[in-house]
Parts: sequence; structure tokens; C-alpha cells
Amino acid sequence: MKALFLAGVKFSCLFILLALSISTLAQKKAIVDDTIPKQYLPKALQEDFLIFRKTLQTTYPSLYRYADSVTINTYLDQQFSLLNRPMNETKFYKIIALCCARLNDEHLIAKPSPDYFRNQFFNKIKIFPFTFKIINRRFYIVKSASRPSPIKVGSELISINGRPMEEILNRLLPAIPADGYIQTFKIRHLEDYSTTQEENLFDLLYPIFVEEATSFRLEYISPDQPSTKQTVVVAGLSKDEYRTFFQQRQVLEKPLTFTYLQDDVAYLKISSFLGWHRQRFKQNFDSLYQAVFNELKVKNIPHLILDLRNNEGGDHTGEELIAYLLKNPYRHFDYLEKKYVGLPR
Repeated sequence: MKALFLAGVKFSCLFILLALSISTLAQKKAIVDDTIPKQYLPKALQEDFLIFRKTLQTTYPSLYRYADSVTINTYLDQQFSLLNRPMNETKFYKIIALCCARLNDEHLIAKPSPDYFRNQFFNKIKIFPFTFKIINRRFYIVKSASRPSPIKVGSELISINGRPMEEILNRLLPAIPADGYIQTFKIRHLEDYSTTQEENLFDLLYPIFVEEATSFRLEYISPDQPSTKQTVVVAGLSKDEYRTFFQQRQVLEKPLTFTYLQDDVAYLKISSFLGWHRQRFKQNFDSLYQAVFNELKVKNIPHLILDLRNNEGGDHTGEELIAYLLKNPYRHFDYLEKKYVGLPR
């Protein structure tokens, strides 16, 4: 039986999530004013950064996997040197997020605090009202929050509020963690890359790394007028509008579907290996795998298309699938890195 992979998914044995809650910053404030974001003194920022750095050094096993200790420590020193003036949470988060992404591990993730989302993201900021597909670093409109859409689907975005899309991309990509030097992973996370994703990083990172905006002046090229640049100004989305738009974009489907495209070609689509996704649709992958591959064997089906597009991974059920696809024994990984000295005090 021949298997055709439409997209690859990495099954990692090491999942590390650094959930950095910046709301635990020391409570020494330079300014106390409920109408503006809280400002934190350099000493408090430096103390928190040193805790963050010590945590990496004592508990994170891959600190120097993609760059040597001199390179990484020099970079961390440079970021630390920026903490010489009062900052609000957003500015401090930018430094932490860039440090995490610099280590090239997609599971090393810094997230803003819940207070940021409550007080800033949804109250002060308006969200970009479109989704897009990025092809060769060019942005093409896919969905609009408005009906009818002020921009035709398939139009290419040239700029947002006067900033070329290439400039925007160069600001956002360094803040997105990815394994090794994989750039496509970063690009995909600026799109609606999966029906199981919890967030779109363009929505989250644009107001932090580019600008806080309430409206967007868009320069674009419509597919029906490819030689003409057009301009439109659109309002950003409020909290409720954004939630409605995001829910419309996230149409959850069964994690596993199986059918035949023709008599001798079977089609197996797995949209995720996430446990909660299987539970939502009451699917047991162990029994489904057995049923699918037993049927292929009994019917002597020579061709199988395995569709893993937009699958963002999950748990051990991905590894179990491999056993049905390979005839010979294989080694799933060569070694396991573990490191734990203890949390810093």
C-alpha cells in the first residue's frame, strides 16, 4: 500500500510551555493611574527578568541547542540592558516574547497576562477585521467580518495604515516561536491555520509589535483590477464583534474522517491529535485506526491518501498512527533531554 502525505506533522516527545504571567511583576509602580497602563520601575522589571532568565537556565533543557552559550547570553544581556526606564506590561512583554522566540522552540511561549486582555486588548484596541493567506510573503484577503466585504476576497494587501506588508511581517516574525529555523510555521500562525487553534497571532501581535489602531487604511490590489491600487478605510472590531468573527472562522470538524475517492484510492483525514477534540466528537483513535487499516487490508486497497493539513499536533495518537504506516521497526527519537535543577528562589 502506498501512502501519500499531503502535509507533515512533527510528533514531539518534548513539550515545554513557558506560561509567563507578567501580572506577577513586583508592585512598585512609577505611576498610579487607572486611565493608563500601569508603569513599573526598572528595578522591578530587572528583578522579574532575572527570575525569567534563571528559570531558563535551571529548568529548560534546550537553551543552547540552536546557538552557543555566548550568543544566547549576549542576547539576553542586551535585552536586560533595555530595562533602564519605567515600562508598562506591553513593552515588557515584547522583550520577553522576543527572548523566547530567539531560542527557536515552538513550545516556549510567552503570553500576556489576563489583565492585559481585560483592560487593554479588548477595551482600548480595535482588532483587524480580515483574515488572509500569506503566499511568498504576500498577503491575500480570505475572510471579512463585514457582509458585504469592503474588499474582494483574493485581493492582495499592499499596506496597512501606510506600513508596507513586508515591514509588518518583519516586525511580527521575530516574536513568534518555531522549532529550529522553520519560517513556514511562523507564517502559518499569522493565518487561521487550524480549526483547533485558540488564537490568531496576527490579531494578538499586531497591536503589540506594530501599532494600536481603531481603524485601518488599507491599500490593496483587487483580482479583477490587477493593474490598479485601491484604498479603503475600515473600522476595527470591538470585543463582541471580534468574538463573533473568530467563532465564525473556527468551524470545528470531526478529528478523523475516512472515505474513498475512487475504488482503489482511500482517503484518511486527521485534523488534530488533541485529546479534547476526540472527546468532543466521541472518537476513539485506537479503535478507528484498527477499523480503517483492517478494512484497507481486507479490501486490498493499494492507495491511501493521508491528509494532515492544518493539523497542529497533539498527543501519543500521532505516534500510534506511524505504526500502521511502516512495515519495519523504527526508532521514534534518538535521545531525550531532561533538565531540572529547581525553580529559582
